[in-house]
Amino acid sequence: MTSREILPIQTEAISFQILAAATEGPRAHTLLIGPPGVGKSLIHKAAEMVQAAYAFAMPTKATEAGLIGSGHSNGRHRSPGLIPMAHTGAFSVEDFNQANSVKNQRFCATFTHVMAEGKVSDASVSRTTYEAQVSIILDANRKSDVRRKSSNKSGFDRVVEDIGIPMNVLSRMTYVAEIPRDAKTQIAVTIDVITAHKGGVSPAITEKVRQLKVYLAMMRDRHALITLPDDVLKNISKRLLDICNSTESHFDRHHEFGDFMARLGKQMIMLVEAHARLQNRDVATIADVDAIYPFVWRKIDWIKQTLFGGQVEEAVVNANEPARRKLIALFLSRFRRPTCTARQIKREIGLFSATLSTIEQDLTALLGAPDDKGQFQVVTHA
Repeated sequence: MTSREILPIQTEAISFQILAAATEGPRAHTLLIGPPGVGKSLIHKAAEMVQAAYAFAMPTKATEAGLIGSGHSNGRHRSPGLIPMAHTGAFSVEDFNQANSVKNQRFCATFTHVMAEGKVSDASVSRTTYEAQVSIILDANRKSDVRRKSSNKSGFDRVVEDIGIPMNVLSRMTYVAEIPRDAKTQIAVTIDVITAHKGGVSPAITEKVRQLKVYLAMMRDRHALITLPDDVLKNISKRLLDICNSTESHFDRHHEFGDFMARLGKQMIMLVEAHARLQNRDVATIADVDAIYPFVWRKIDWIKQTLFGGQVEEAVVNANEPARRKLIALFLSRFRRPTCTARQIKREIGLFSATLSTIEQDLTALLGAPDDKGQFQVVTHA
C-alpha cells in the first residue's frame, strides 16, 4: 500500500497547496488540526515548494512586529515583516495552539486583516502599510483528543478553546482538515520522513519542483483574468444552495459566522478560477467546479461534524460493529431531522470504509426497519 493510500487527507491537503499557489489577488487559506506525527509538516513543506514566496514562524518565538514589520515617522525607513515578505505567496505557522493568550489575540487580529484586506499595518507612529496577499497556513493540535460535552458551551466554543483559533479566523479559512490520530498514519509519515532524510532531495525532484513553480508563475501571468460563463456561475450557486440545505441553515443560527455563505461563494469562485489557470485556460468550466468541490466539502463536513459535536476521527470507522454503532448512535443523538437514510449517514459521518448495506443494518438495529423509501425515523431513537 502506498503513502498516498495510507495518507488520503494529507495528499488532498498537499494538492490544495498547488491550487492555492494558482490563485490571484485574494488568497486561499489552510487550517490543519491533528496530533504530532500525522504529517502536518508535510503540507507546510509542500506550500514552500510551490508558492512564489514563503515565510515561516513558530508562535513561541515570533513577535507581532516580526510578523508585520516596522517603519519610522519620516517614512524613509521601512522594515517589512515575515507576512509582507511572503506577499503573493504563503505564510505558515506550526503548532499555533502553543501561542499564549496575548500573542494569540494579536496574531489572529493580524491574520483577520490579511484575510479581509490583503494588507497589514505596523504599530509605529507612521502606521506603515504593506501589501500582503498571502495564503495563511495554520496547524494546531487539540489540547485533548476527547471532546467533552458541556452544557454551557456550544460545539464551536469548545473547538475554539481547544485549538486556540477564534471564529473570525476559522470562518475565513478556505480549507479545513482534521487529521486523526492513527498508528498506521504515523508510521507511514515516519517512514517517509526517514527515507527523505537518508536519501536527501534528489536532483530530479528538485528539478520537477522548479518546473512546477515556473509553470504556476507562467499560468498566473498568462491567465490573470478568468471568465466564468453563466452555466458555471449557476452551478456554483446550486452547490451553495445544496450546502445550505444540507446544513439546515446552521450558519444562519450562529452569529459568529456572519456572512459565511457569501464568503464561501467568493472562495469557490477563487478556487474555480485557480483550477482553470492550472488547466491553461482563460474560461472556467463546470469541470473546474467539480474539481474544487471536494476541498470545499472537506471544510463544510468538518464544520457540520463540529456543530453536531460528533467525532471527526476517521480511524474509528474500521472498528468492530459495536464501536461503529456507538458512533452512529452518538451522531443520531444530535441529528436535527426526523428522518435519515443510510447514504446520508455514510456521507455525513464519513463512514467511507463501510458499505451502505452495513450501515442500513446498523440503523435498523438502532431505529427499526426503514420505510419503503429507505427512510429511517430518527424520532423513535431515544
